[in-house]
Order: sequence, then structure tokens, then C-alpha cells
Amino acid sequence: MAHVQERPVVSVPDQASDRPVWTRVSVIAIVGFVVGIAWPRLAGVRLGPAPPDEGKAIAVASASGSTGRPAPGLSSSSPSPVASASAPAPAGTGPSVAISAGKVLSCRNAKGKPLEECDAPDFDSVSLSRLRGLSKCPATPGLNGKMSIGFDLDFNRGKIKLVRGKSTTLPPAAVTGIFQCLETEFQKAKLDEVTHQHARYSIFYTAQFLPPGKAPDIEPAPASTAEKPEPGEQEDKKSKEPGLGPGQVVYDTVLVRDEPKEGKVVARLVRGTRVDLLSRKGGWYKIRFGDREGWVYRGSIAQ
Repeated sequence: MAHVQERPVVSVPDQASDRPVWTRVSVIAIVGFVVGIAWPRLAGVRLGPAPPDEGKAIAVASASGSTGRPAPGLSSSSPSPVASASAPAPAGTGPSVAISAGKVLSCRNAKGKPLEECDAPDFDSVSLSRLRGLSKCPATPGLNGKMSIGFDLDFNRGKIKLVRGKSTTLPPAAVTGIFQCLETEFQKAKLDEVTHQHARYSIFYTAQFLPPGKAPDIEPAPASTAEKPEPGEQEDKKSKEPGLGPGQVVYDTVLVRDEPKEGKVVARLVRGTRVDLLSRKGGWYKIRFGDREGWVYRGSIAQ
């Protein structure tokens, strides 16, 4: 009996039934995202190697966090692996700062007219302590050099405006950082108790930043404003005496000038040098050291 061969049946779906089911595709994609990306992050599982520093920090955190004790080889006082670059410099790490006494460059009356003769307002009582505080400014570590710092004082409005002087040997970035510190320090400064005769003044200071062991080559302002010579102070009675007796240098370095205040520097004397006091004029002593003579600021000498 002959077998009847069946013909294969080919079914061709129509266009409507041949489209993918997007709902199923979306569900599969969401499940894949959760399993492959979201779940490892939520569970703290790392799928690849971490950068060296980050891996070290994570290892330290994991070891200390799981036991409540520092990881082996690390004490509780160990520094953090990452330090903030913008954190202020620790106290004592900055250089020492020498600040000259303020020098009045110009003055104006209430109408803004420049005056030929200017008195010296007692702005040092406001400025010196703030300027010396620059040793703690985050921009000063490692500096060695000078910069000029100016102030425009407007007593009518009670305003203090900082001015960048042109004379500086510091990098521009350091100057910018220093003036940011100064703006913070002088933000609350007042002119109410500063004695003055005119309405406006332009006053400049020299700040010298010194590495450890280096002496300043500027005449530092006295630590107390009481040592500042008053403007127009006349030669007192002691200046007429033939001699005032012996004295001794108490500054680390004192500049000897051929004339008081603005005279040319002719010598430098170190702490402990013994001198003879010849006379006194205002806030300056005329001294003899060896076979030479000159003038030094009286706050630098002890009798």
C-alpha cells in the first residue's frame, strides 16, 4: 500500500501580528538596569578596580568602620588621606611679617582739593595689628619678599579702601590671596577714634615676608603705637645734653640711618650690640657705635 506524502504547511503571519511586544521589551530593560547598575551601587558592590588613592581610603574606612577601631598600622591621630587645598594654613606655619610704619603720601580737604602739607593720622593703631596678622593668611606660607599695601581713608564717609601698591617682589597669585585676607580683616575696621586734621588721606605700608632666621631690611613699626613719634615733635631737652649714657639694641636687627626717619641706611646692628646714646630727637636716638655715628628708632634701644 503506497504512503501518501504530506506537503509541509508554511504559515506567514500578517504585518499586524509580526510587531514586537514593546511592553515586554521595556520590562526586560528595566530589570537589566536594576540588576546590572542600580543594585551594585545600592549594595556597595564594586564591579571594577578602584583608583589607587580611592581604594586605599575605602579600605581604611571599611577596616575601621567594621570593627570600630583604627585599621592596623594607623593610629587615631593619623592624618586624613586627602587634605583640603583651600583649608587655612595651620598657625605658626607662615613666615614672619615685618610691617613698616605708615607713610602719608597725600591728603585732601572736604572738597577733594589736594593739600600741600599733611599731618599724620593715627591710623597705625587700626592697621598694624591687622597687617601683622598676615603671617596666618593661607596665601603666605613659603613667601620671601616685599609688597606695598595702601589705604585710601575717607573720614567724611568713614570708609577704608585697600589699594595695591606697585612695588612688590611677590608672585601675583600670592598678592591676590593676601589682599583677600586683608579685605576680610579690614571689613569691620572703624575710623571713629583715629585722630586727623583733614578729610582724606592716602597712606602706604611696606610688608616684608621673611623665612625663619632672616632679619628684615626695613624699619619695622613699633609694637605699640605709644612708641610712634608725634608729627612735628620738637627736639626735647635731652637732645641738648652732651650724652644720654649707654644703650643696647633690643631688636633682632636695627637700621642705622644718617638722618632720622627717612635718612639713608648706613649700617645694621644686631640684638645685644652696645652703643653710646648721644642725643634724642623726637622718636630717634643719635648713637655712636665704634668710631661711627648714626640715628636709630628709639624703640629699638634699651638704656
